[in-house]
Amino acid sequence: MWFNLVDIYEQHRELIFFAYGLVYVLTGFAILVKNVQVSQFKLAKYIRLFALFGIFHGLADWAPAFLPLNELSLTPLVYDFLRVAAYLMLSISYIFLFVFGLKVVLPEKDKKALIPLVVFVMWLFLISALKSRTMDFDTWLALSNTLARYFLGFPAAITASYAFFKQTRAFQLLDMPRLINHMWWGALFIAVYGFFTGLVGSRLDFFPANILNYESFIAVTGVPVQIFRLAAGIGIGINIVKSLELFDVEQKKRVEEAERKQATLQERGRISREMHDGTIQSLYGIGLTLEQSRRLMKDVDVPNRPADELLDFSIMKLDETIKDIRSYIMDLQQLQFQDIKLHQSILELLNEFAVTAEITPVFNYKEKGTQALTPDQRAHIYHIIKEALNNVRRHAQAKTIELNVALQKECIDIIIYDDGRGFDQGETGFPSESSPGDHRGLKNMKERIDAMDGKMEIVSECGQGTRINLLIPYRGDTNG
Repeated sequence: MWFNLVDIYEQHRELIFFAYGLVYVLTGFAILVKNVQVSQFKLAKYIRLFALFGIFHGLADWAPAFLPLNELSLTPLVYDFLRVAAYLMLSISYIFLFVFGLKVVLPEKDKKALIPLVVFVMWLFLISALKSRTMDFDTWLALSNTLARYFLGFPAAITASYAFFKQTRAFQLLDMPRLINHMWWGALFIAVYGFFTGLVGSRLDFFPANILNYESFIAVTGVPVQIFRLAAGIGIGINIVKSLELFDVEQKKRVEEAERKQATLQERGRISREMHDGTIQSLYGIGLTLEQSRRLMKDVDVPNRPADELLDFSIMKLDETIKDIRSYIMDLQQLQFQDIKLHQSILELLNEFAVTAEITPVFNYKEKGTQALTPDQRAHIYHIIKEALNNVRRHAQAKTIELNVALQKECIDIIIYDDGRGFDQGETGFPSESSPGDHRGLKNMKERIDAMDGKMEIVSECGQGTRINLLIPYRGDTNG
């Protein structure tokens, strides 16, 4: 059976490479057409790099399928040029995969994500230097391809595999174990692909190519490594593309949550309005009637001290009741934050902003503290961030927004940055009178910060964007 597989591979080599390339090309295009722009997951931001890896990898793998069929119709120079171009395209696909993995794994703007480009340039210099040595063209091409697999292909696959593994934990919030399992299997197949593609290559006179190569692999397994590569590619394509349905689930949940939240807010708003316009007004009218009754009793010649005291007591209790109801109306506005995590509420807010403003903010959230956020703190922070986003939308003309929220051990640290037109702060640190817009929003944010005994710092210059730093102390016992 094993030898039959070798025979099948030799007889249908071009067809196998065509199928191999087709798997990666289709995977790449399936990812590119996926709408992930409004997703808040980090994977969505860089998934198109993985799609480009698939397309370039597939095109490069079509070279062994089509070049042998056209060898006789091409001049030797053109034929060799196309072979070099195919291997160069394969190396570029490794770069896309490598950068994708590092971008997902590393923090935002970490310069280590440029490592693949540095390695690629070094690889180009190395193979150019080796070309001048006395070795035949086929040996040089095999050596160049093998070095690219070792230094780009294998680490790229391992990094990308880890990136998908890491994202499975982030997607746990969507509670879709079937799709998360697809992502997990996709990550596993990428690691398998890394072994068969990155470590098994042409036989050369150095380690590990002198031990692990095409010939030794067939000798041990009886199966060409290309068969395993094809199987790994199919596994990657099926599972990764299937797992991307998580973005559809995420978007659906966000829409449902936004609708539920809007309905809840509307109902609470209706109740508060009815209580304010109906109940409080009725009680206030009763209070006026009691006040009038007390004045009329004073006009009576015969004083009635017990009745006066009873009226005074009734008016006092009525005033207390009105205050309690007003306080309850205010609490209705804070109630939405009683059972909702800060991270969740901010994600919903950013999702709404991304849809309406057509800007997807960069959101970094870190939780290191064990203290609690009270519901009113969560409400204040939510409205502060909302006010900041509204200011950006109305005045900043920004292209990039970055929100960093860190729950530290002693306080909450929030940084809101945009690359918009900024403003002249004047002497007060707030916008000067000549700055466009009323900027009442910044004053509202300052009032909320003061209510939480926090600190607020604004750094802005005309044409240089705006940076707002917030420090808020805790008021609780457990993380909220």
